[in-house]
Amino acid sequence: MLPAFKVLLACWLVLLSTAAMPARSPYPSYLKGITTIEYRSYVGSRASPGQRCVINRHTWNTALEVITAQSKLKFISEEEYRAQLDVLREKVSSLRKQPTSESAVKALDAAQADLEEYGQMPTLSLMVAGMEYFGRCAAVFRASLHVHVTPTDFIGTKEIITVHYIGPGKFNPVIQIWHGDRTLQTRDKDFAAQVISTAATTIKTLVDEWTEAQKCESC
Repeated sequence: MLPAFKVLLACWLVLLSTAAMPARSPYPSYLKGITTIEYRSYVGSRASPGQRCVINRHTWNTALEVITAQSKLKFISEEEYRAQLDVLREKVSSLRKQPTSESAVKALDAAQADLEEYGQMPTLSLMVAGMEYFGRCAAVFRASLHVHVTPTDFIGTKEIITVHYIGPGKFNPVIQIWHGDRTLQTRDKDFAAQVISTAATTIKTLVDEWTEAQKCESC
């Protein structure tokens, strides 16, 4: 019996094998004004000694660093994002310990605003999962861009939607504004290169759509 992971991936390959879903945003104008995106990568391959069709995590992450560094749109890794977030949090914490004064209050408000703005940076999730599939290597690649939105409510119930914590007593919902699902099947010797090429193509598509959105005068 196939492990649950391989069953799930096989199902994806059956559903998407005829043609990969192109990366796209349902509303390209949503990309306008975005200046920086944090990206997070996930590798779903489960390696074992001698196993084929394995995606090396280090190679994958290094490739993403190179791909995103060449982009006109600024991307930062999850590690860089969290490091800077800690710096901003420490600054807020330090200012809260300062003696109360008008200038101290203004400094704290400014630091808190910087923290909240940085904490709500758009996030691009990049997931790849590979396996051996009928003698060939196969993979599913998924990319999705999420942004924070102001709290809203369900139509009918008026229940306030507050999902993602952004600061003391503050929660914002997160929605997906762009995505791309792709599959590939190839020989094992070409597998790593094809996976990286797929990631590069998908990110380029996002950057191209983002570039067009910046030109939109009516957005």
